[in-house]
Amino acid sequence: MHTRTPIHTFDMFVRADVASLQQPDGSFVGDQWGEVDTRFSYCALLCLNIIGRTAKINVDAAVHFIAQCKNFDGGFGCTPGTPPARP
Repeated sequence: MHTRTPIHTFDMFVRADVASLQQPDGSFVGDQWGEVDTRFSYCALLCLNIIGRTAKINVDAAVHFIAQCKNFDGGFGCTPGTPPARP
């Protein structure tokens, strides 16, 4: 019998689910309603990078999406053309 470790289970989840959340514009949706936010893209890219699975997504499109979110003041908005979030 094959026993799955927590890391193996996490790896399977991330590959199957997180990669499927990428949109054609490179962004990632974060919920069932399709909300897009640079924070979701950050989390998705980080998870996939940790387990070495960035080949499952279009990295160039993700980088382009994030670059479009950069504002004149150096901050990043949630989506292209929006001001950076203020704490």
